[in-house]
Amino acid sequence: MIDDWLSSKTGHWGARLQKMCEIEDLTLYAQTETQYHQALKNTGFTDIQTRSENAHYAAYNQVIVDRLREPHLANDFQKRFGQKAWQDAVEGYQLIADSIRDNELLIRWFKALKP
Repeated sequence: MIDDWLSSKTGHWGARLQKMCEIEDLTLYAQTETQYHQALKNTGFTDIQTRSENAHYAAYNQVIVDRLREPHLANDFQKRFGQKAWQDAVEGYQLIADSIRDNELLIRWFKALKP
């Protein structure tokens, strides 16, 4: 079983996710659900099951943003890591939440068997 980030478009992330990758200095390879499913199949997996986890992950990331914005937590975070790190964290998590809500970023749960 695995949860993974997938793109709604082959080989392309939307602008928000691209910005989040820049903020985090992160490289993500855009694969669609169909491509991911085919890759599992091509490597010998069978009985492949998939379900959307978008609602759960969008809510999860939004909770992080909301908590980071709470004044006492924002203050503590900025004291420990600096204002830029706090701003980057808030912006990054918000970009993730918004991308998921708009189906630009697809979070999918996969379960498969390898005989």
